Amino acid sequence: MAETFSTSVHPQETSALPPFSSTFQQHLTSPLGSVWLEARQLYSFLDDKHTASRLDKLDHCRSFAWFARNKATGLVRILSNTCKLRWCPLCCTSLSHYITHQAIAWLDTAKSPKFLTFTLRHSDNALSDQIDALYRFFRRIRGQNLLKRKINGGIWFFQIKYNPETNQYHPHIHCLIDSLFIPHHALSSMWAHITQDSKIVDIRAVHNRKSAARYVARYCASPANLSAMPFPNRVEIAESLHGRRICGTWGTARSVKLRVRPPESKHEWENIGTWWTVTRMLPLDDRAQQIISSWQTHTPLPPDVSMSPEDDFLDDYQAPNIQLHTTPRAQSPPLLWT
Repeated sequence: MAETFSTSVHPQETSALPPFSSTFQQHLTSPLGSVWLEARQLYSFLDDKHTASRLDKLDHCRSFAWFARNKATGLVRILSNTCKLRWCPLCCTSLSHYITHQAIAWLDTAKSPKFLTFTLRHSDNALSDQIDALYRFFRRIRGQNLLKRKINGGIWFFQIKYNPETNQYHPHIHCLIDSLFIPHHALSSMWAHITQDSKIVDIRAVHNRKSAARYVARYCASPANLSAMPFPNRVEIAESLHGRRICGTWGTARSVKLRVRPPESKHEWENIGTWWTVTRMLPLDDRAQQIISSWQTHTPLPPDVSMSPEDDFLDDYQAPNIQLHTTPRAQSPPLLWT
């Protein structure tokens, strides 16, 4: 199946930038160190084992990028193609930022936010079997009358840790809920009855909503810190979670979007220059400097500042043996979030 070309918008998080790389992907991966290489290693192994082509998608993630200006506000963002792979560090980071904003908006409407965790007793069972059991038990306890009466809505997400000393996994489900008071002993008793051997449940009030939203978003985007595990365990986790949902919502939290969708306002953004053109012309052209400055400082860019004409010229000018772009530029990229 051919890879679908999509784009995403990335707000710049800091004004302190490293030297500009020739591609947006290189700019984003250079601070990651071994994390990016570990993701490539994982997908290379999985592709060889399952005859897939996900490494190629990973290698092209964020390789094409454009600066875009909002026609109404003048604010500048970067749009780029994405691979949407679960263990891609770039897609995970972007998705985490998006979910954080979504979760904060919902938490602002919650009357009594709480953090709820369901944990299984440590086991030597196969990881896939442990995850199947945890999901099955979670569905059952959510159907209990007490929880249905008390909880108005929630966001659930799966997290897994690994203990190298015991060679055991620690899968659990966290929930960010809007709930009336629920006695801890009642929750623990219900969980022990459902699981037959596990009674550890934690429930506590949320005092810092932004911090809670960031925590939820981190694991909604990526359920495990693979870098902290030996390579065979990374493979086992990736295979055990393949095709599974790792997060979801219910009740009043159904408004929280856990996957980025194309916005209705996509026509409000205009292409003002590729990453390659703007960053290469930065020392020479005042327009490039203005675009970068607006992007860094979150300040409006004047409507007459654009480097799209230079992009068109460079696309047309292909002298023999001269490579003007390190990657080909897609014509008229759709300005979409993904």
